[in-house]
Amino acid sequence: MADYGMKVSRQGLPVATCSDNQLLWSSSFRMPLVIASGTFGLASAGDQTIYTHNLGYVPIAFPLVNGYWASGGDNGTCDWDCSTLQDDGSIFIDDTKIWYKSNSFGSGKNVTYLVLGVDLETDITYQNIDTVDDAIGTINNNYGFKVSKITKDVLTAGLADLASFSGTSSFGTSVRHQIIHSVGGYENLTSGSTLTIAHNLGYKPMFLFYVDSGVDGFFIEQISYRVEADATLTITNRCYADNTNIYFVNNSGGTWSLRYVIFKDPLL
Repeated sequence: MADYGMKVSRQGLPVATCSDNQLLWSSSFRMPLVIASGTFGLASAGDQTIYTHNLGYVPIAFPLVNGYWASGGDNGTCDWDCSTLQDDGSIFIDDTKIWYKSNSFGSGKNVTYLVLGVDLETDITYQNIDTVDDAIGTINNNYGFKVSKITKDVLTAGLADLASFSGTSSFGTSVRHQIIHSVGGYENLTSGSTLTIAHNLGYKPMFLFYVDSGVDGFFIEQISYRVEADATLTITNRCYADNTNIYFVNNSGGTWSLRYVIFKDPLL
């Protein structure tokens, strides 16, 4: 592919000759649009469609549930968690919709969702964006290329309300919100195994793991628990990140196939 498109370099760096890791923004970077968001109230029972996207592929999506419930009772004190609802069911994402599959049901809960227009089942990897300050990229002035978030006035927006700003290069770090670093997958992770995926970003990035149910679609799995016969709570699966890799630890007793998304946004 020819080297063309829109590019914005860090302050003090010539956009015509600098490398990708010296660019604040490039039209070749994967910056997915949010194509849908909303809140859905789960009814009192049964499988339910939360949102129909009809994209024809499984999108990267974030379903969050207000509260949780588990067999044996629940006081609803958990504010928000990911898509697994203990013994009562799970929220799945497939090529048509986000939906709730019910095993049983306690009481109605709200689901907030965010859908990005990126195919979860297509592998992609983009170059790292450098986080080290460049010697000539240290101009600390309030001017340059700015893109504000939706509903925010770019002339008055603070850093938290900007999607991109070339002036942030004065701190040695580009604004990376919602830029995808990579999407990939792994088949048949056996029980007792740890999946290690390199990102080499030099910091701990935001990430998500999606489990392929094989039938119902994908659901987000960040951590899960089981109650042992002696009533102790045991972690079955967990995942975490360091400056080089993300990890998924399978202690569930089954064999899982996974998809993952790594963002350029730092966790810290």
